[in-house]
Amino acid sequence: MDTYNESAHLLAKEFVRLLRMSGEAEIPMEHQSLADQLLQWNGRFDADNQEAVSFQLFYYHFATSFYRQTRAKAFAERILNSDHLISFLLADIPLADTKVVNKSLHKALSKTASQARKYPTWGDLHQLNLAHSLGRIPLVGKRFQFGTLPVSGSNNTLLKTAHQLTNKAHNTTYGANSRMVVFMHDPNANYFILMGGQDGWIGSPALTDQVPLWQKGEYLKLPLLWEDVKKEFKHHKFLAPK
Repeated sequence: MDTYNESAHLLAKEFVRLLRMSGEAEIPMEHQSLADQLLQWNGRFDADNQEAVSFQLFYYHFATSFYRQTRAKAFAERILNSDHLISFLLADIPLADTKVVNKSLHKALSKTASQARKYPTWGDLHQLNLAHSLGRIPLVGKRFQFGTLPVSGSNNTLLKTAHQLTNKAHNTTYGANSRMVVFMHDPNANYFILMGGQDGWIGSPALTDQVPLWQKGEYLKLPLLWEDVKKEFKHHKFLAPK
C-alpha cells in the first residue's frame, strides 16, 4: 500500500531549488503558492493528496519543454515515454544551459498554475477504470464497465498504478490486481484480496465485491486447517453428479 516515490520527491525538491536560484522576484505572486506546494509535498501519491497533482503537472510541463529544447524531436519523445524519465532529469538538469532550465521552469510554473485547479486531488487526476475483459469490445463494451475510481499510487510506487506522462485526467494502465500475505508459522494465517472479486460471471454479486477491501488495503483470511475452515465459513455448497 506504500505510495511514496523517493525519486519524484527528490525531483520536486530540485524544482524548488531551481526556482529559488532563478530569482524569487521572477516568480509572480499568484504562482508562489504552487512553489510552496512542491516544497511541502511528502512524496506520496495518495488519492486524496493535493500536492501530488502540482508535482505531476509541473513535472509534465517541465520535462516536455526541457527535452524538446535540448534533444532532437524523435529522441525527446523516446525520453519522455521512458520509465526512467525522472532519473534522466535529475542527471541532465545540472548539465544543461541555465537559460534553457529557467525557460522550462517558468513555462511549467505558468501552465501548472492554470491547470491545477481542475484537479483538487491526485484521485481526480489519476483514476482506475473498473471493467471486465469484455469491456474492451467496441459498442457493447460499456455494459461490462463498472465505474471509474480515484486510485492511489503511480508508476514507481510499491502500490503500482502505472500511467503515461500526461497533464490530463487519465486511467491507470498497469498494476498488481491481487495481494497475498502468508505467515509461514501458522497454516491459518493466509490473507488474500483480488481487485474485483472471485467470480467472472457478469451480474454475480461476487464480481466486484472485493473492490472496497482492495481500496482500503484490507484482506480476506483463508485458513487451511479443516477445523478452522468449518468454524469460519458457515455456508456450504454440495456438488454431486446427476
